[in-house]
Amino acid sequence: MASLALGSSWRLRTLFVVPSLPGPRWLKPTILHVGKLLSLPYNWDRQGAQPIDSSAIQAAIDALNLFMSNDSSAPQWTPTQRSGVQLDWHENGVDLEIAFEPDEKDGYVVFSDRDSPGLDWHGPLGEHVNVLERLLRERLVS
Repeated sequence: MASLALGSSWRLRTLFVVPSLPGPRWLKPTILHVGKLLSLPYNWDRQGAQPIDSSAIQAAIDALNLFMSNDSSAPQWTPTQRSGVQLDWHENGVDLEIAFEPDEKDGYVVFSDRDSPGLDWHGPLGEHVNVLERLLRERLVS
């Protein structure tokens, strides 16, 4: 594991723990997205949203490290109005979304398989780590 500091001169730097550098292929795009999310100001959505909480980002990075392989596709990172982040994959017939909010202990997963309707599921991340690992190794690869 390595530490990485992100931030700018006008804002406090935030320290994140990431897989050892240079890390898996998905790590660099992840760090780039994280930096952009951290720079979002108050009211970034013009509806009063707070800046993104670094604890939600760290929880997302920790989770990715649990189930992503070197060849897994990098997710799209989206801010949430509750100061969290949502990770999205929409490829190869899969719709996968994982939300991390600063006031919640675990991420929340929503999965839909467009190739096999009826196999959709959702729930706390901790209950689905093995399924996510297989999914990101077999179907969500770059």
